[in-house]
Amino acid sequence: MRHSLHWKPNQAPWFYGLYAVLIGLSAVVTLAWGNDLDAVINGVEALNGILLPSALVFLILLANDKPILGPWTNNRTQNWTGGLIAWIVLTFSLAPLVTTFWPVITLKQSVWGLAACTVLGIAAAVLLLRRRPGRDEAAANDPGSNRRPPGMERAQWRAELRERRAAWRTPRIDTLERPALSMARRIGLLTLRGYIVFAIVIMVIKLVQVTTAHH
Repeated sequence: MRHSLHWKPNQAPWFYGLYAVLIGLSAVVTLAWGNDLDAVINGVEALNGILLPSALVFLILLANDKPILGPWTNNRTQNWTGGLIAWIVLTFSLAPLVTTFWPVITLKQSVWGLAACTVLGIAAAVLLLRRRPGRDEAAANDPGSNRRPPGMERAQWRAELRERRAAWRTPRIDTLERPALSMARRIGLLTLRGYIVFAIVIMVIKLVQVTTAHH
């Protein structure tokens, strides 16, 4: 079925109908929770902190998918910027998740936790975004690449890149092959999955504890 906000309600009735049902169920849950509404609010805040970083990570992966975007993929500066933003969001989204359900954590402990996340983020960035001369040169000579070939003037490259982007057409989804995962990307995705599963389990346990404590 059509499932996008690009369609009008009369063009995608099932999508908008399901959308309306979910909003209605949310309203029922909110009104029916009674005195434990604060637990629902904290749970929603924690859930947002869990899901937002993963959405950013997949957006960055999509922005680097050359078979889909070709010369429109992120350059190195954009990847550094996007990775930094994703890591900041991940770190500061994890902080309220922890402090909401473990209020005994002190400010000093939080600062040490942020410092540890910063060190881990820098190490991950160095490993994932380090230069590989041979691969970079091959990528620059690829017609679908957005990297400037060695020896080409910057102005000439900008003009050529504009032509590449104007000529690029995204292929049909059913013609795309399954992307090959490098070891680093596989480890990163497994780590992200583990983080999401762990955080959701902890959130559900704490939400049940907070709710049952009020009765």
